[in-house]
Amino acid sequence: MEEVRRLRLVSLGAALLAMLGIMMPMWAWAGKTASEFYQHLGAGARLYDAGQHDAAVREFKAAVALQPGDSTAHLWLARALGRKTETANALVAALEVSHVRKEFELAVALDPNNLEARSDLLEFYLEAPRLFGGGIEKAQAQAEAIAKLDPAEGQRARTHIAEKERGRKALAQQ
Repeated sequence: MEEVRRLRLVSLGAALLAMLGIMMPMWAWAGKTASEFYQHLGAGARLYDAGQHDAAVREFKAAVALQPGDSTAHLWLARALGRKTETANALVAALEVSHVRKEFELAVALDPNNLEARSDLLEFYLEAPRLFGGGIEKAQAQAEAIAKLDPAEGQRARTHIAEKERGRKALAQQ
C-alpha cells in the first residue's frame, strides 16, 4: 500500500514538472509580449509627441496587434490616425476618418470607464461631419456617460458642447 502511494506521489511530481516545462516557455513568451507591447506603446507616444504621426501609427498598430484588448493602445492609435488625417489630402482623409472613429469607439467599448477615450470620442463626434460618423447627439451621449463617471468632467463636456453649438449658430447667422 505504501509503495502504491509513493508511486502516485512520484507520478504527480513528474506530471507537475512536465507542466512546468510546458508552462515556463509560455510565461516567458507572455512576458516578452508584454515587454514588446510597452516598447511599441512608448515608442509610439514619443513619435506622436515629435509630430511623426506615420511612424507613431505603425508603433501603435504593433502594440494593438500584441494586446488587441487594450483600450489605451486603441486610443493612441486613434489619436495618431486622427493627426495623420489632418495633414492628408482630402480624399485620403475621407477614407481614413472612419478608421479613426472606429478606433475611438473601440477604445471606449473595451474600457467604458476610460475618461480620456470618452473625451476624445466626444471631440471626434463634435468635429466630424455627420457623413463621417459625427454628430451633436452622439457627443451629448458621451457627455452624459462622462458625467456618470465624473460629474465635474461631465459638466465640462456639456459646457464644451454648448460653446461649440453657439459657435456654429453664430457662423450660420453670418
